[in-house]
Amino acid sequence: GLGSTGEDTAEEFAEVQASLAERHKRAIILGITDTPSANRKAWKILMASNATQFWIGCMSHEVSLLMGDIGRLSFTKRLRVTCMKLYKWVMNHSYIFAVFQKKVAAYFDAKMHSATTAPQRRACASRKTMVLYKPGDTRMLSVFKLFFRILMLMQPLVAMFNDAEYKVAAQKAMEAYNSSTKKQGKKFKKRGRGSELI
Repeated sequence: GLGSTGEDTAEEFAEVQASLAERHKRAIILGITDTPSANRKAWKILMASNATQFWIGCMSHEVSLLMGDIGRLSFTKRLRVTCMKLYKWVMNHSYIFAVFQKKVAAYFDAKMHSATTAPQRRACASRKTMVLYKPGDTRMLSVFKLFFRILMLMQPLVAMFNDAEYKVAAQKAMEAYNSSTKKQGKKFKKRGRGSELI
């Protein structure tokens, strides 16, 4: 649309509705938009001119905005940084990622065999290739998706960290990082006098 006032928004919706066949126009009962003040004004105008229509705000948009606010809290920021470190550690190291994939597949395979319904079995089958989620920003619940995916994959993650194959892969990843970085302070430290990195 060209205009940005409530009247402009209402006029645009009215134009679109006027272009519809009468039976389609009569079928419109509920209108849902996001909730800036111009849209709220448009709802009033549209409801005044269409007695059979009801206009409301989009709840998922409201929840998304709320999650955006939650994402700005200092606790959430710290949690997000920690979760992003986990994401990078698992997803950016091929040897570690290979161990993780095996654990995820085994976990959902076991859940699939113990499932009692076909929808449960289908859900488990589709999750066998699930990976961690990287948010693009703090809107549209992307921070929630980051946390939720880690919680969903918590058991495979714990199983991965306890696997001897993971420990070899982690050492390999840390050694590769240490050999490629010039910054001494950022290198992984050795555990005591042994050769194992922390």
